[in-house]
Amino acid sequence: MRASVAVLGLWHLGLVTSACLAEIGVRVVVHDADPAVTAMIGAGASPVWEPGLAELLAEQRRAGRLVVEPDLAAAVGGRSVVWLCFDTPLDDHDRADTAVLHETAAAVAACASGPFTLVVSSQVPVGTCRRLAGVLPAGSHVAYVMENLQLGVALDRFRRPDVLVVGSDCPAAAEVVLDLLRSLPGDRVVTDLESAEMAKHAINAFLGTSISLANEIGDLCAAVGADGHAVARAMRLDRRIGERARVTPGLGFAGGTLARDLRFLERLATEVGLRPTMAPAALQVNAGRLDALLRAMSADVTLAGGAVAVLGVSYKSGSDVLRRSPGLELAARLHAAGAVVHAYDPLVPARSLPPAPGVRAFDDPYAAAAGCAAVVVLQDGLAPDRVRLDRLGAVVPGALLVDCWNAFRPADVRAAGLRHVVLGRAAA
Repeated sequence: MRASVAVLGLWHLGLVTSACLAEIGVRVVVHDADPAVTAMIGAGASPVWEPGLAELLAEQRRAGRLVVEPDLAAAVGGRSVVWLCFDTPLDDHDRADTAVLHETAAAVAACASGPFTLVVSSQVPVGTCRRLAGVLPAGSHVAYVMENLQLGVALDRFRRPDVLVVGSDCPAAAEVVLDLLRSLPGDRVVTDLESAEMAKHAINAFLGTSISLANEIGDLCAAVGADGHAVARAMRLDRRIGERARVTPGLGFAGGTLARDLRFLERLATEVGLRPTMAPAALQVNAGRLDALLRAMSADVTLAGGAVAVLGVSYKSGSDVLRRSPGLELAARLHAAGAVVHAYDPLVPARSLPPAPGVRAFDDPYAAAAGCAAVVVLQDGLAPDRVRLDRLGAVVPGALLVDCWNAFRPADVRAAGLRHVVLGRAAA
């Protein structure tokens, strides 16, 4: 018989984990320290936006597989598995603050009725799980399950993981987790706590380094008249690299997720007496991506006194999260350069966009583009459905289209009467 699971921490990671565990037949009790969050879920709503999440939560609650419990002791009492899914806070230097995990683990230990397995999926520095084990009652164990949350496709990523990484020093605890997740596809890697934690750091650091390498190659391509996107296609066709490799030049990574793990590896190397080189280099390249974008724009339009439309201001396509948003940072840079910014995002209503100097928010991309000398398409999900070239060309004929994802064919852009700039490609 599968264990009954208490999931603590109900934001993006916790809500997706809870709903998907319930979907595969696990009885789940959910709790959050914020009563407003538990009340919202209890009322049938979701405090975060993710495609299909609110519907799945409601479905699992109706089926009786997911229960909301506002009291921590009642949520964890008698449960053999307690799953920590807090979205670990980051400071302005991408350092993880794990205090909430330690405080919660201690609180759970204080009200537990017997030994249990503490499962951790929160984004934590290596060594965290072993420290958490030190506050648990005798006979309890810790297991780490590597999260693979990707905003916008989070349900699919949980249902169809590429790999399930489970770390524990107790084979029985690892087996409990594997049994809970037995219906999910994907290869299994079962290892010790530190190796599982390091796997997450390594995956994100590899992705971040790949993106920075692609962007540096793209800048070189633009400088010598080459096409960095053609180069990327050639790279992906090399079987040693692979068709899904992150080698396309563009804006870089945002939101703090990849930067968090690169920063952690940088600090870890220093702490253990090694000299970090790759992580700092990847971060340095990434920090310069908006500068590269502004240089490309400034070569073609005068920013001071002009207007620029920024389409897609959330952290990434398919998300309404604004923290660490490259769109908002770009808007601030454009304002500092003397431009007026027209901002639009399909998932962020104009009334919800935080007020900022020199920035006007719109609920329609073509209204945002009207009167602008340049239109920056920041998100890959906007083209071609939400931003049609024929309509854009009719609104701002002759404007500069800054295509950050190489989403539009150059011939189509010219046919719409627009000029075209793509990061990683020499200006036509």
